[in-house]
Amino acid sequence: MHGSTIVITDRGVLHHWRDVLRAAEGRRVECIDGSGGWYAARIVRSTVRSLELEILERGREEAPGRSVRLLPALIKPDRFDWLVQKATELGVEWISPVVTERSLVKLREGQGSGRVARWARIAKEAAQQCGRATVPQIDEPVMFAQAVSQLGSGIRDQGSGHDSALAQNSEPPTPSPELFLLPTLAVATIPLRQSLEGRAGAGSITVLIGPEGDFTKEEVALAQRHGAIPVSLGRRTLRSETAAIAVLAVLQHAAGEL
Repeated sequence: MHGSTIVITDRGVLHHWRDVLRAAEGRRVECIDGSGGWYAARIVRSTVRSLELEILERGREEAPGRSVRLLPALIKPDRFDWLVQKATELGVEWISPVVTERSLVKLREGQGSGRVARWARIAKEAAQQCGRATVPQIDEPVMFAQAVSQLGSGIRDQGSGHDSALAQNSEPPTPSPELFLLPTLAVATIPLRQSLEGRAGAGSITVLIGPEGDFTKEEVALAQRHGAIPVSLGRRTLRSETAAIAVLAVLQHAAGEL
């Protein structure tokens, strides 16, 4: 960004605007910076490697009334990509993948950072597509027990590195959520709608999503010891990624955003 102009050089953005939207010089467009800022601009110059935009108006997206953190179990790569995309569209603030006992997808040494880079790119593109000015934070995958144990008291050190499911380095605990939901078929539950009664205004919500084979009873018990509420999503058995989106949609509806 230079003064009253923005120069776009990202290949993905250039492809989207030129090849998909057919944006040409003189066209008015809207941009986001991924950190809450938005810009109304006009394309003033187009070259092979860049677009130059004149800023006409700028502002900041109003902060949401709640923060939703999603802890989804690793599933097949294409389905997890889809989950990241849709969760971004539905306003999730933070995605922290977990490796559970029944996770079919396991990561080898060094794979975590590469996956995170891919998910971050997908989230950024999804935010641009839906007009969202912020992009979710995405962590490297960690083991289930480690993820749950970090949902304790304390302040998260945003400057520290993220733990890999393989590295096993310690990380500061995260602030306890006001509402901690765990959809499961493994134990007796209450309906999701019932879990929200009197809590629709919760400022921070954490949602654990299990793998294709659900959580084990031991994992559910561990999560419950850290405040998780086992909930039901109805009579049907949902795919892991479908369950995540169903919960996020219900939370948005409860907050009056749908």
